[in-house]
Amino acid sequence: MKNPWCKLLLSLAVYSGLQSIGETEARFTDPHTMDAIEVSAAVIFPSTMEKMLQDAEDVHQKIRQLDEKLSTFPREGTLEELEQSLQEVATIELERRLLVSEFSSIRGEVTAYHELIPASESAAYPFVIEGYSRIQEMHGDVSSTLLEEVRTAILNEIVQLEEKAQEGVDADENHEDSL
Repeated sequence: MKNPWCKLLLSLAVYSGLQSIGETEARFTDPHTMDAIEVSAAVIFPSTMEKMLQDAEDVHQKIRQLDEKLSTFPREGTLEELEQSLQEVATIELERRLLVSEFSSIRGEVTAYHELIPASESAAYPFVIEGYSRIQEMHGDVSSTLLEEVRTAILNEIVQLEEKAQEGVDADENHEDSL
């Protein structure tokens, strides 16, 4: 089709053919109507919930290990030992706060999924109900007061040792004054 006239004639033929056909319409000959189809998607998949719970259990285990370490701290000793223990408690507190924050984030996600599921569909998502109850159980251990108890005991012992040391200095000064 090197001839430009051929191209023009072909274009006109296609155009006029389209114009002569006009609009078309499709009609269903079956008198039955189609029923509505309900499509739904999972709020969360079991594997996703299992991954979140595994992450929560890992964090929970790390927090428990820190708590076990805290329970072994000596609450008596020399002033230097107690001050060293107090610094270690501060380090553990920082690490524990980060872990508790991570656990709270995971707990918030699981709680959000739990709240998304309507009560009427709870049978379809037993893994979410189970995961939510497991994370609630772990939450009780996470919010321990052991850290504060250990810190308070160490601080009280430091104060008592400093008072004894001060009393000893005062007694020595009084003894020197009387000579």
